[in-house]
Amino acid sequence: MIRSTICAALLSVLIILALELEYRHSGGLPSVIPGKTGLEFQWRVQQARAAKIVYVIGDSRVDWGFGDRLFTQTIKKLYGRDIHAVNAGLSAGSVRKITRFILDNHPGKAPGILVINFSPASLYHFRTSPGKAVPNIKRQDFFDHRITNYLVEKLFTYGRGAAFLYRHFQEYQKRGYQRKFGWFSRTLFSEGFINAKGGNNDGSKRIRDVSFYRRVFHKIRKQEDYYRKRKEETIRVLREAQMLGWQVILVRFPIGDKMLKLELELPDLFQPERIAQELTIQFIDYDADPRTADLPSDESHLFPDSAREISNILAHDVSQLLVSGS
Repeated sequence: MIRSTICAALLSVLIILALELEYRHSGGLPSVIPGKTGLEFQWRVQQARAAKIVYVIGDSRVDWGFGDRLFTQTIKKLYGRDIHAVNAGLSAGSVRKITRFILDNHPGKAPGILVINFSPASLYHFRTSPGKAVPNIKRQDFFDHRITNYLVEKLFTYGRGAAFLYRHFQEYQKRGYQRKFGWFSRTLFSEGFINAKGGNNDGSKRIRDVSFYRRVFHKIRKQEDYYRKRKEETIRVLREAQMLGWQVILVRFPIGDKMLKLELELPDLFQPERIAQELTIQFIDYDADPRTADLPSDESHLFPDSAREISNILAHDVSQLLVSGS
């Protein structure tokens, strides 16, 4: 009986390994999310317990570029009160949907501060949300989720399902090996941000450029009426937050010269100054700030050392705003 069980287990392992090797050989990619997952996002929101919460909202520019733990440590030293920051960034995250989730699921009684990072894609184009609210996430569920994410990185076929694998191998038989880009791993930094490593399935690295954003901004210019409505939907949610007592601040994390040029080519109604004017809020442009203007980035995302620097600087600036009562 024991021998049969061991033989069956070994056979299963051999089949899994053979399938994994063939999937990789035929150009298969892992299903790694390049940043926080929806459950990881919700876990951070549920764990945010303080008199005042600062949510920094945006797409992967925030997810990769803001250390909420580092911010919390710094601002507590400066402000001296019970305050906690949450990295509320999601890869391809929608500012409107993330803000909506926070307004509906903020664990504290008192409203806090919403720091919105200006990214045209996040404000007008992206649609990713934290997902349907999962109440009372248990610590064990969170750690099991982390283990699953780790397995996804190491075992490319993990969680793919028979139907997906069948379509993949069918496509391989028809067209042969196809060069594709994908995300292969994540790095969780102790300061509170996440970074991702990507590349092509043939082992080569993808050269980062702004072509994706160029296409997105072209769509915004070409379909101006549609994206104006998308903007107005976001503005309505932020106004609702203001009416509920939330303080809203608009910032722009440093970006590269090519990316900045693309953003400045958008119509005036999509520029950050216009948003700040419509909401009557402060706009802090860190891209034009001498303290942060030279922070290294890949045009769109800050590198880890830059993320640490912007987290400390933002903590200083928010602390000054709180002290002054602005």
